[in-house]
Amino acid sequence: MKRRILSMIALMLVVMISLSSCGVVDAIKDFFNKNFGEEIALTDAPLNAQKLVDFAEPVDPSVLFESDGWTNGDVFNVVWKKSNVHYENGIMRLGITQEKATAWLNDAEVEYDYTAGEARTQNYYHYGDYEVSMKPSANAGTASTFFVCTGPYDLKDGVPNAHDEIDIEFLGKDTTHVQFNFFVDGVGGNEYMYDLGFDASEEFHTYGFRWEPDAITWFVDGEPVYKVTTDANAQEGKNVRIVGKLPSTAGRMLANYWCGNERAWAWMGAYHGELKDQGTEYKWIATSAEGAPLNPPAEPPVGGEEIDWTTIEPIAPTFPTAEKYVVAIDGNKANVTYTDVGGSEYKPIEMDVTDLVADKNLVHLVVTNNGTETVNVRVNMFDPTLTGDNKATNISATMNGEPVRTDLEWGGSFFDIPAGETAELVVQFGAGATKLQLMIDSSRNDSTLRSGDITVEDIKFAKHGDIVTPEPGPDDGGEVTTPESGDCTGLIDGVEVTFGGNKEVYGINVNDEDNTVNIAYNKVSTNTYLNVNAGVAAVAAGKTEVGVKIRNNGTETVY
Repeated sequence: MKRRILSMIALMLVVMISLSSCGVVDAIKDFFNKNFGEEIALTDAPLNAQKLVDFAEPVDPSVLFESDGWTNGDVFNVVWKKSNVHYENGIMRLGITQEKATAWLNDAEVEYDYTAGEARTQNYYHYGDYEVSMKPSANAGTASTFFVCTGPYDLKDGVPNAHDEIDIEFLGKDTTHVQFNFFVDGVGGNEYMYDLGFDASEEFHTYGFRWEPDAITWFVDGEPVYKVTTDANAQEGKNVRIVGKLPSTAGRMLANYWCGNERAWAWMGAYHGELKDQGTEYKWIATSAEGAPLNPPAEPPVGGEEIDWTTIEPIAPTFPTAEKYVVAIDGNKANVTYTDVGGSEYKPIEMDVTDLVADKNLVHLVVTNNGTETVNVRVNMFDPTLTGDNKATNISATMNGEPVRTDLEWGGSFFDIPAGETAELVVQFGAGATKLQLMIDSSRNDSTLRSGDITVEDIKFAKHGDIVTPEPGPDDGGEVTTPESGDCTGLIDGVEVTFGGNKEVYGINVNDEDNTVNIAYNKVSTNTYLNVNAGVAAVAAGKTEVGVKIRNNGTETVY
């Protein structure tokens, strides 16, 4: 016992030296609560979540869909692929497949060793009760999860969301414990490991959380077991913690199963592709929160639904054959076939409509999907003179009379047309458009290659109400100037060390006189995982601790 106490005191001294005075107080408090604090008897009311998805029934893709063709990067060693999501015997099973796959990450195509399964809700959910019936995998090196999450990749009215997240995670190396965690504006480090008292991989149990503005309470089999709160007067203990901020941004519900790369092995165990189980299984997902789209669809064109399109003569299409698209014109019809079109290529076929739209603000098309897979068609009424990245004048759109998504920030109206079906598309647009563009399966924000066959006909233009002049769209903020790197070699403890990393983004300047490294940068975005590094093998030999003093010379908080 004496040795244990001395070890704890030594650890606390390291913590005190390493942290700021404010951080010392929080670290000491958390340390003693976790190791010596009393278990608080939580009296929170039972969760009141209603089933959103029951896997004993067919899954509605408008509620839950399978991730396909993208990656999280960082320590994830997988590309999400819908073939790893299986619905059978009343459950959803997520698997991992040992196969090479590529996905776009930070504007580069990256190869991974595995593909894995993930499902996510279409809508976004806020405060309320959340619950899942699941059985995690007991395979070391994997994580089985259920969580609510959003981030800068989600644009709410054109503005990136904060990275807010609430987690329930099982590490396959020890499924007698479950990890609870949360992120606020991209800052995590709030992990809490709860001892279940049973092996979660052996049978289904329920896990959930209640998300409130001032508290998050996690539940296991209907019982509250851990709580974080912003109430400064709350009684703290081993399972109750007072925090400064909590997630406040609505997010999607997600369930995924994945394996990590070598950088994650210290946390989740080494993974070598030896699948010892059937993956992670889920029976149902429930919530009391009301779901809503991140950006609700624009209203239908005012009065556009009243236009009798049968009285208007169609326009003969003039789309020329373009890269990856073969166009065959037959009177008022255009047949378009294509092979291996990437989901993030943003390649259009387009026709000049300058003389057709001078006094019009509605375009009508009928599109038939002759293929075997759902086709995504993005329609742009394009004005090349607009400033910013959005040069589409689209205002709103409908498909078969129902509103669909129009992106007012970055452009385009989006239509998903099932295999073998014909759809009537109507787009309301503003003044200045000179081209009708169709991006066919090339505007999906994934790397999947698709082939298809569609027919476009009944292209007609009309006017209803006032013609609107579009506002300038967002742009990339102008030219990014990379700070110039100077001397990138300096001395540490008398040993020459070379500093490197992403020098095309970071300007690195070493000053041996005051033993400092100045790092300047311009327009570095979140989730890009760029870095500055130093080869310290010679300096670190025989040592187990490192101390760094960082001064922020800028005007904003730096993470």
